[in-house]
Amino acid sequence: DVSAELQKIIDENPQSTIYFPDGEYQISKPLVTSSDPAKAVSLKLSTFAIIKAASDWDDANGYMIQLGGKDKTFTVDEVGSNYYMEGGCIDGSYKAKGVEVAGGLETSVRYVSIKFVTQGIHIALNDESPSSYADIETVNIVGCNQPDSIGVLVDSNGNTFTNMRVAGFEVATKANGKNNVFRNLHMLYIYSGNYDYNNSVGFWDTSEGNPYDICYPDNFAI
Repeated sequence: DVSAELQKIIDENPQSTIYFPDGEYQISKPLVTSSDPAKAVSLKLSTFAIIKAASDWDDANGYMIQLGGKDKTFTVDEVGSNYYMEGGCIDGSYKAKGVEVAGGLETSVRYVSIKFVTQGIHIALNDESPSSYADIETVNIVGCNQPDSIGVLVDSNGNTFTNMRVAGFEVATKANGKNNVFRNLHMLYIYSGNYDYNNSVGFWDTSEGNPYDICYPDNFAI
């Protein structure tokens, strides 16, 4: 378990890109970055770097990776506001949630595989800013085929999601925020597991002003 060591590196190297070479990094609690531009970091994983939920992972702690979860700041006027997470694999070990954009503006998550997670990616709604303006690009997500699971949960406004494949969730994408753009998304229902096919939804939109372009819900009941 290298949770403490990785968190220490993140906390002690503000305005840096933290690089993960190929290999497996087991964590028992979330890795949390700051959305304060003076303390922010980017996380760059090599192609075969895997951050994996350890056997004693406690799902009550939330998502494995929480971007901008500390010192929540909402600005685009300072260097360091546009931090990112890129590459590698987040492995939930069939027990953990994947990645959360918890704070900040213009966060980017790209070229990441999120596998075997109970929930995929979450764009959180914050009291200080209803919009996150996050860019999620070429992120592929595989769930655990569980009831009430959601692949992509969007609670804030003004985000973009492009070139994604999401499989193994009862609800592939749920948009509670508005003015989000969804482009070239393939949502796939997997006929196995213990979820209810009759409750399966490819795209569940509870808001308004969310355009969809070349979005393909595959085999869902709804």
